[in-house]
Amino acid sequence: MSAQLLPADRLPGADVRTATDDGSRGHRGSVVDLISSHFPPTFTGEGGGIDLFACGPTPMLQALIDTARRQGISLPSIQVALETPMGCGVGTCLGCAAPRRGGGYLLTCQDGPCVRADRIDWDRMQDQFHG
Repeated sequence: MSAQLLPADRLPGADVRTATDDGSRGHRGSVVDLISSHFPPTFTGEGGGIDLFACGPTPMLQALIDTARRQGISLPSIQVALETPMGCGVGTCLGCAAPRRGGGYLLTCQDGPCVRADRIDWDRMQDQFHG
């Protein structure tokens, strides 16, 4: 719903594109559909000077990352807000661990919740909220 979106005027000079499932603002449909239509597979370059910021459930973020890879959008140009369960919020319980690219884990409570997409091992990322 558009009422839940950050006002675009808070990002002066940015070409803000939005997607809402209900079509109340921007592209009607998912952000994955928006990326597919805005950046065709022939898109080239290291992100083309773009920065993507995404939040949502892990399956949607994984679909976004898969689409970005196909479209030639570099993962360092994408920042994601991770939705992992945080039990303690200080890194003790390890409940918010997300697999780090290259091995090990990031802790959402300490390293995030917003991280560059290239820091996550998306092949090992599991959705702990949505089954």
